[in-house]
Amino acid sequence: MADTASPSKRLTVRQFLEWEERQPHKYELLDGLVRMMTGGTQDHGEIAGNIFAALHGKLRGKPCRPCNSDIKVLTAGAQSYYPDVSIDCGPRDGEATQASRPTVIFEVFSKSTRQSDLETKLPNYQATPSIAQIVYVETDRMHLMVWRRGEDGWEESEIAHPEEPLVIETVGVSLTLAEIYEDATFTG
Repeated sequence: MADTASPSKRLTVRQFLEWEERQPHKYELLDGLVRMMTGGTQDHGEIAGNIFAALHGKLRGKPCRPCNSDIKVLTAGAQSYYPDVSIDCGPRDGEATQASRPTVIFEVFSKSTRQSDLETKLPNYQATPSIAQIVYVETDRMHLMVWRRGEDGWEESEIAHPEEPLVIETVGVSLTLAEIYEDATFTG
């Protein structure tokens, strides 16, 4: 029988990964505390699916590949997250449950995770040397918050026009807001 009760004490990444292997559900590790992943809205799923599908086609035949929210990212801040979409540019291992070299992160906002996405996840993603770009995606309007690792640190920008491209330089592709938000209804 699986140990389904969330630990109440703080865990190291190693302890968390060992515990998580035995769980029937997905969990994230935030500041040493375990948080169960919950479902999302249709717009959230549609937007994440659009990003994954667009990247899948554009990265076909290239060394990097998109990952959906089934693949975890371990951060330099000793956290374990399941971004909505990520791009992994490391060696491929079909049995792996985590990205080997996460390079780009996409987090689609939800009302329940927006604050922790910005206050907790963002600094941990930024502290991870392999991550070169982080994209936070709004679900109630066409709007992206983008962080790129530059020579002098992280540069922040926003994209809000439907045809304005999100350029992902590290993998040589771009997406437009129209691609990302195709069929989104903006009701939530």
